[in-house]
Amino acid sequence: MCSDAKQWLTDRKITFTFREIFQQQMSRDELVALGAKTPAGIHDLYAPKGTRTVGLPKDGRGLLPEQIISLQVANPDLIRYPLFELDNRLLFGFHRATRDALMAFSGEHEWPTR
Repeated sequence: MCSDAKQWLTDRKITFTFREIFQQQMSRDELVALGAKTPAGIHDLYAPKGTRTVGLPKDGRGLLPEQIISLQVANPDLIRYPLFELDNRLLFGFHRATRDALMAFSGEHEWPTR
C-alpha cells in the first residue's frame, strides 16, 4: 500500500516526505502530536490489523490513550498507515477520498489522464 502511495505521489509530482515507521519508529511525543490532529485522538491511530500479531482487541476503545501510545511505540504495526499529514489534518489509508484530498492540497483539481 505504501509503495502504491509513493508511486502515485511521484507520478503527480506531489512533494512528500516518506518515513518507514518500522525502521525509524515513532516516539511517544510524535504519536501524541499526530493524535491531536484526529477527531478521536490517539484512538484514531490504532490499527486493528496489527492487533492480531500482538493479541490485542481489534477495537482499541477499551484501552486508555497512554496504553495505546506505549503499545504503538513498541509495536509500529499498531499504527494505521499509510498516514498523510496535511497541515493540521491527518488522513489514513490510500483510497479515493485520500487521493482527492492530496490532489486538492497540492493544487490539482482534476484527475490527470493517461
